[in-house]
Amino acid sequence: MKKLIGLLGLSLILFAACKEDNLVVVEDIPPTDNIDVTLLTYYGEEPIKYDSIYTNSQGVQFYIDSVGLLVDNIIFNPADSEESIDTAKNWIHLDNTWPRGKGGLIPAGGYYGQFEVRYGGDSILVDDIQELNKLDPTLVRRDGLGVNFFTIKGRIFDPSKPPTDSVFLPVQYTLGTFFLADTAVSETRYFSVDNSQNIAIFLLANVKPILHHVNLAAVQEVKSDFFDNQDWTIAEIMRDSLQIGVF
Repeated sequence: MKKLIGLLGLSLILFAACKEDNLVVVEDIPPTDNIDVTLLTYYGEEPIKYDSIYTNSQGVQFYIDSVGLLVDNIIFNPADSEESIDTAKNWIHLDNTWPRGKGGLIPAGGYYGQFEVRYGGDSILVDDIQELNKLDPTLVRRDGLGVNFFTIKGRIFDPSKPPTDSVFLPVQYTLGTFFLADTAVSETRYFSVDNSQNIAIFLLANVKPILHHVNLAAVQEVKSDFFDNQDWTIAEIMRDSLQIGVF
C-alpha cells in the first residue's frame, strides 16, 4: 500500500506540476477559493468498485455503497517558516457521488512545504451548524460533540440466509466527535500560484484496514457514541485504522 500511495502521489504531483507555470504577475483578480480537493476511495491497492462484492478476513461478503469525508480546514506549512498559512476554515463534504469540492485560499506566490488537511474539527459555531445543515443535516451530531466526519455505508449478505437468496442487511460506520478528529499531512511539495490558478489536492482514503478484520455481521453499526463504551472502543479502532493520504 505504501508503494501504491507513493507512486500515485508522485504521479499526481507531477501532473499538477506540469500545469503550473512559473509565478507571473497578472491582472488584479479578486481572490476567491482556489483549492480544489478531490476524494479518491480505495479498498487496499485498488479503487473501490461500488458494484462489486468484497469478502473480508472474517468471511463476510459485502458491498460498499458510499464513502464520505468532511474536511473542516486546510493549512499550508512552509518548510522555511514557522508561520503557517491558514487557508480559511471551509467545510468541504466529499463522497463517491460528489468527490470534488473547492474551499480555502492560497495567495499568489511561490511555495515549498506541506499541506495539512484536518477533519473532525475542534469547535463548531452556530454559523457552522447552519452551513453544515445545508450540506447534509446528518453531519451535525445530536450529542453536541461536533460533527460526523467519515462515513462508510454498505450492505452485507444476511448470514442467516443462503448467499444465493441475495438478502442484505444494511451496515453503517460513522466516525465523529471532537475527540476523534484527526489530521492528514502531505509530502513536502513545491508549487507556484497566481490569481488565475487553482491548486489541486487529492485525498486518498483506504477503507480496507477499517473493514477487513471486523465481523461486519456482529457489528452492523458504529455511531462514535462517546457514552457507549463498546461502540466508542470500536470507533477509536476504526479511526486509528483509517488511512488518508494527501497528494
